[in-house]
Amino acid sequence: MKLTRLYFILTGIIILFLYGCANYAIHLVDEESKPVSAIPIEILDENGKDQILFDESNTEGKFGFSLEEIPGDSFLIAITGEDYFEENEWISTPNKSTEKKFILEKRVTVITGYVLDESTDGIYDCEITTMPSITKKVPPTDKKGKFVIKSDEFNEGVSYQIIARNPPDYIQNTTNYTPNINQRNDLTNPIYLEKVSDKEDKGNLTQWRYRIGDITDTYYAGEKYEGDNTDLWLETVFLGKDPVPEDTKEVTIDIKTENIIKAFRVNEAPIPPGGKNNNFYSIVLQKIPQPGEQLNIGMKLYPQNTILLNSASMNYKIEEEIALPPWVEGPKSGTPQGTFAWKAYEGNNTKGKWMHSSYQYNTSDTLKKQWDTVWLELVKKAKEFQINADDRIVVKTTNEILECWVGDNQIKDIRKISNGEYEFNLNKSTNLNENILVKFKLTNKVVLSSFSNEK
Repeated sequence: MKLTRLYFILTGIIILFLYGCANYAIHLVDEESKPVSAIPIEILDENGKDQILFDESNTEGKFGFSLEEIPGDSFLIAITGEDYFEENEWISTPNKSTEKKFILEKRVTVITGYVLDESTDGIYDCEITTMPSITKKVPPTDKKGKFVIKSDEFNEGVSYQIIARNPPDYIQNTTNYTPNINQRNDLTNPIYLEKVSDKEDKGNLTQWRYRIGDITDTYYAGEKYEGDNTDLWLETVFLGKDPVPEDTKEVTIDIKTENIIKAFRVNEAPIPPGGKNNNFYSIVLQKIPQPGEQLNIGMKLYPQNTILLNSASMNYKIEEEIALPPWVEGPKSGTPQGTFAWKAYEGNNTKGKWMHSSYQYNTSDTLKKQWDTVWLELVKKAKEFQINADDRIVVKTTNEILECWVGDNQIKDIRKISNGEYEFNLNKSTNLNENILVKFKLTNKVVLSSFSNEK
């Protein structure tokens, strides 16, 4: 019993001793971890109203006091200074000696904001700039899309454009803000960036730079640029293909833009950009670039305050003449049916893009593109050509027939009778209200000599 009582007495003495000797130290450093002296520090009571202590930090940036001087369970630390932002923090009164470090932020103009995508998620690693520009580079956005601009170059009453970019995945966007000088400013609304469509082809000249006088910065095709300029050039460099494709007839720069090209030049030599057709320019170079030859390309766009270069490509044009006569003479026998008219499609299936149609007998059309396969489709329904169910269809062609369809029904049995001659049979279930599709394998042209039905 005596030992237990003695234990409680000793414990109480130790706690009283520790608490009675407990001190609290405030340590002030700047953003470079250097001590900051002569900064007023005020200690207020648990209500935050009555002053308990007041002093300035010493040469080591410290201010200390005994916790015996704190009457309540908590107190407020208020740090003020002309050259640094104020700091205020509530502290629960500790029961042992403690040092609290404060990192003081130099008093400059601070603008804090967020860059978000269309789903309101933060966009990481966005480039942040201003117009008028400031000298110090702004750190990119963090994983939450947050950015902080700090500078002593902002001027009172001036509206600044804040520009957020994350090329080539997002389209640039901006907001305007007039900051309060030497204060912390929070943008009310985030800057939203629209994601660039993955399906949109931006060509092989995607990276440019814009130049306004002596100011240059990176620009990507598909990115919207907005600014107040009177003379804006987009410039890029291209190295000639190695080797130059055979049969190259000319080289063009094909550009899609919502703007008007006012001037164009290659290696400082002006080239007339020509007319604009549905937002497209196709500018022919004066000579074919040699392998590895460097071309310095520049163009001046109008209006200059909003630029959107959707795509730009350097294309080597090769003249390839492929005769595709989408026609056939008929019939070989039976009732005269007149001329069979066809449409030609490119592609490996019937979903291929429609490329050409012809309704004239014995007419060849020249296309400048090599096709691997082609579909020929009758432009009228089978019955309109007096083709009946159970008819035998005979096709003469120098090409290989890969497939044949009537509407959604595929003809399974295509027989090669001899070199250059195929036959297949329709059946009673054939829907004669559908068109006939024949898929040919190409060498360099399609020759369909005849197409006829036999009873």
